[in-house]
Amino acid sequence: MAIDLEKLREDAAALRELATNAALENAGLRAEIDKLHIMIKGFQRHRFGKRSEQLDAEQMQLVVEHLEQTMGAGAAAGDARVDAGAKNGRPNSPRPVRRGRNVGQLPASLPRYEVVIDLESKTCPCCRGDLYCVGESRAEMRDILPAQLRVKVIR
Repeated sequence: MAIDLEKLREDAAALRELATNAALENAGLRAEIDKLHIMIKGFQRHRFGKRSEQLDAEQMQLVVEHLEQTMGAGAAAGDARVDAGAKNGRPNSPRPVRRGRNVGQLPASLPRYEVVIDLESKTCPCCRGDLYCVGESRAEMRDILPAQLRVKVIR
């Protein structure tokens, strides 16, 4: 469609109509661009997103069964507390359950391996004399491997 610029300058209504059509076309193109941006973000999330969170149906079933067992054990323990409170004649008071912490040593049955942290150079940086061991600190921590439980001893 050819537009005559000379007539357009004289006709204000035609100029308004042309501007309105251009604005509508611009809004339509902007909507299409926004839609394409959303699609690109979706494809990027699918391509580069976290894949470790995807579970197959069997793994999800195991998680659901574990949660059901945990909830059932918690409900059974709550029923036992209610029954014990009724037998003792005390009203059931919601006291927080404190978990016991093992502040002592780890079981001797677990295999142990030692990691010794030592200096590379055994000479004193000031007087160039030999360094000797004054004492040692020993700490034990539980170290969990996927199919193995052992104790890591750091000296």
